[in-house]
Amino acid sequence: MIIDSNGYDKNKLPLSFVKNNGQEDQRAHFTTNYKGRRFFFSPDRITSVELEHKEKQVPELGHFPGPVEDSDELRNGVALELSFTDANPNLTPEGVSQQPGYHHYFRGNDSAKWRNGIPHYKELRYAAVWEGVNLEISASEDGLKMNWLLDKPLRASSIQLHWAGVDSLEIDATGNLLVHHALGTLTDLAPIAYQEIDGIKITVDCAYQLYGEFDFGFELTGDYSTEVPIVIDPIFQYATYLGGSGVDIGQGIAVDSQGHAYVTGYTYSLDFPVTPGAFQTTIAGSYNVFITKFSSDGASLIRTFVS
Repeated sequence: MIIDSNGYDKNKLPLSFVKNNGQEDQRAHFTTNYKGRRFFFSPDRITSVELEHKEKQVPELGHFPGPVEDSDELRNGVALELSFTDANPNLTPEGVSQQPGYHHYFRGNDSAKWRNGIPHYKELRYAAVWEGVNLEISASEDGLKMNWLLDKPLRASSIQLHWAGVDSLEIDATGNLLVHHALGTLTDLAPIAYQEIDGIKITVDCAYQLYGEFDFGFELTGDYSTEVPIVIDPIFQYATYLGGSGVDIGQGIAVDSQGHAYVTGYTYSLDFPVTPGAFQTTIAGSYNVFITKFSSDGASLIRTFVS
């Protein structure tokens, strides 16, 4: 997903990891973009670059918005680095599951600096970050997901990560890791862990552990089998995109006891997605109110217009 500085989607492409064949700084082996952030994957760290959010103008009801214009206005930014403490010095990220198609870069007038036919991958793998500990990073339209694969639970104490460029780290009351930085706060949801025994995934209680002002890892707090491999996986809540090619403004959201989410707002998009058989399936006038219901796994159940 490539998103411009105003938050509008320029191209809805599958999120993937692009190999660096000379089009980027040589320290990065792969790159990707997600929700206005640029990620660089180097052998010993993952770097996130984010620019200060630029407020987009919300049109008044009854007024169709004009085209989105790019701006050369300078904005503040932050570069945050997540590095592996005392890790294997010979780490090299590897692309897994090459995706169809290629990326091409034609920058400037010097054809010697152009790069084409660059592959991209569905996943990245860091093998043996520490002894018995592998890291797999997957990508989708929902974002980035990090899975730590340990050959034995005792390896959990080996995982130590360091944040650079941040102001502070905090674990909140619900177990989330809050990464405070100059432009706001990143939230890593409370982790879970599981072992697969006889084909059944058995959850193991797990929590973040702070080792210093900017260092953290994981602690297994529940019962587990000492000789069975374990996966430490952050709780990944679904994220989905709702809207059409025009301007869509959400006004409210609520969740019921079954985990269904209800979103209301108004839209100017002629192609706002509506489910077959809905109360109103086509937009009437320049804008309409919409109501959308999602199931607990993020699947859209009902999308309808209300004139």
